[in-house]
Amino acid sequence: MDWSLLDLAKEAEDVASGLQAFIDALPGCERDFLAHISALFAVSAELRRLDELVTHRSFRRAAAQITAELDLLCPSLESTLETVKSDLFGVKVSANPRRAYERLRLHFEQEGRSFSGRLVAYHDLTMGLSDVLQGDKEIEDLDVVVSVVRRLRARQAFFDTERIESPPAPLRPSPVRPPLWTAPQYAPQSPVISSDDWDSDGMYPAAPQAPLSPAFSNSSFDTFASFPTSPSLDSAGSYSPIHWAQKIFDGLHPVTQFLGHLGQPTRCLGRDYPEAVNRLFAEGFQKVVEQPFDAADSFVRLYWRPTDHRSRLLFLTKDPLGRRYRHCIPLTSLNIRRVGTCLQLSRGNQYDGRLDLWANLRFTCYERMVLFFCTAAALKRQDAVDSPLRAEDFFQNGEDMEFSGQIQDDHYLHAFRVFKDRNTGAVRFEATARRGPMHKTPIWTAFVTQYIGRKGWMRRVGSRILSMSALHPYIFCDNYSPPRGRDGQFELRFTSRKDCDDFLAVFPTIRVP
Repeated sequence: MDWSLLDLAKEAEDVASGLQAFIDALPGCERDFLAHISALFAVSAELRRLDELVTHRSFRRAAAQITAELDLLCPSLESTLETVKSDLFGVKVSANPRRAYERLRLHFEQEGRSFSGRLVAYHDLTMGLSDVLQGDKEIEDLDVVVSVVRRLRARQAFFDTERIESPPAPLRPSPVRPPLWTAPQYAPQSPVISSDDWDSDGMYPAAPQAPLSPAFSNSSFDTFASFPTSPSLDSAGSYSPIHWAQKIFDGLHPVTQFLGHLGQPTRCLGRDYPEAVNRLFAEGFQKVVEQPFDAADSFVRLYWRPTDHRSRLLFLTKDPLGRRYRHCIPLTSLNIRRVGTCLQLSRGNQYDGRLDLWANLRFTCYERMVLFFCTAAALKRQDAVDSPLRAEDFFQNGEDMEFSGQIQDDHYLHAFRVFKDRNTGAVRFEATARRGPMHKTPIWTAFVTQYIGRKGWMRRVGSRILSMSALHPYIFCDNYSPPRGRDGQFELRFTSRKDCDDFLAVFPTIRVP
């Protein structure tokens, strides 16, 4: 074959490493860069897996069946990585990194798909091709992902030609490898879906506005014109705090892919609300989470209002004809339950009191599903208005509880549990409130699969206290952090010696893949 998947994987890792310098260089964009870094490493991992299959003797005949898809994936990914290196890694970038990032986002906006959106598509396509090689002939929505990458590649080829004919002011990019192949040419097509599409249609006045906070920017990914000059300014020019939910999807968690059938596609059954984005903006809501689904053909946003802690969920999608749809609902009106690899969001029926499906969110990664569920559930419980629904949000029907005990932080008691996912075998800690209005609400979770069996990771420092040398807890409330010892390491402070003994007996024996 004329390409090297392993070289592409290494190049994706090189770009991810290079992006780390921008986390501190561009205040207000940390979440974007952390997400990009995580996605690039996830793409690299899938490329390495695909490379192992393609080069294996047993799959050589099957590999010939995916040549056309590889001829789309490889040049498109190579073009994306080259654009990042050209725009962000040149010697002139250090003088004005924000302008360099704006230029990159403009390039991707012109090509019709955001940086984050195309990385999701590359990841899903690579994973789907690996499944095809292993004999799965019914990969759901693989044709859709192929179509997404095909249209993106067409736009890339079109703009590559334009840039050759009218080259911009030269930059001195870092040395790169020569192209791995001659990319096939396609006729230019119209741009595909991007999260900023729903914020257009003249929704905001044409007159210049004050700089917007990340929560109010037209898109957390690719809107060039509204790139904030100060990350902490809201639309009225006053300083607003960073909400805890904005720190959740940091890209630092493991990526454990679900196995087998991924369930029903992402969709929303709610009514279209064309003015949803404008109303949220006008009523003082701030966007705190935005996540792509199904190769970035749908986006889900979570909004929060500082004045009363009200929360909203906004579902954005397009139909096959390109018509945009916006669906919005208070989080307190939804019941959230895990069904396989999906989260089902249901609302109460005012006539019979039953739950009717409002939206289905399909996930490919266990950790991302956990974080989205916990974030939405915590925002819902922290809302100033109580939920009228009697049914509780529930996630654990896809997990086995390996341990349950009680821990203490100052004078607060928390239920502490260890869950193992049945599909992936991944393991996590979770602490929830034992009492009060936040009863059973997630306080923090941490993914710990990689620590099971690691010597020296956990040590006993008291009859009821365990110290952990490494832990990355995701915290679902403000002004809180799990307790630490004098050495700065996180501690589990059990309320009884028996709980501590039982945990030490159970945790090392959990079987993981």
